[in-house]
Amino acid sequence: MSYEQKLQLLISQDPENVLIRILEAGESAINAALLDGQLEKLKRKPIDEVEEPELAPGVDEFLVGLYRDQATFFGDRRKLSNSFHECDTDGERRLVSQSIQAVQRRIEHVRAQIRAYKNTGVIPAADDKYPVPADPMKLITLQASLRSSISRKVRECNEYSINEDKRLAAAEEKLRDLKTHLDRVQKAINDRNLQPG
Repeated sequence: MSYEQKLQLLISQDPENVLIRILEAGESAINAALLDGQLEKLKRKPIDEVEEPELAPGVDEFLVGLYRDQATFFGDRRKLSNSFHECDTDGERRLVSQSIQAVQRRIEHVRAQIRAYKNTGVIPAADDKYPVPADPMKLITLQASLRSSISRKVRECNEYSINEDKRLAAAEEKLRDLKTHLDRVQKAINDRNLQPG
């Protein structure tokens, strides 16, 4: 297996690995040794570290559903990881790697829901200040609208002179809100793996 193939395998199986940026700088004797070491660690590590639900009398069906979703995503990730070895080109490997990363984001999302539900008994509601629509088309439309609003607000901030510090501060605060809202919308789009069009 070539250095690039090994790197793509590491990215697909451990997308949060802190060495990926260093390894992407290119092949060298040190990077090759680091990469082999990371892949060896992955072989020894169980693929899925799934928390088992503590099902006691009075089973919480909602929590069981979350665990079921998590198990499904783990299965999806395993199948994608196995298909990675059948790829012939870098383009095919890149597509599989992107799909694995999308599934990994879903796993992280459902794990966060499980933690929140176990700690508080509820899934956190969406922040009213930064609404994230459930409808995919509305979500994509909102993303475009927020990007446009941010561009206009940046231009507005650049037009204020130093003497207009109050108006500039208000515009900058609004710009921060818009960027925060866009970040949340973008995360929802990534979590759901939505593509425009």
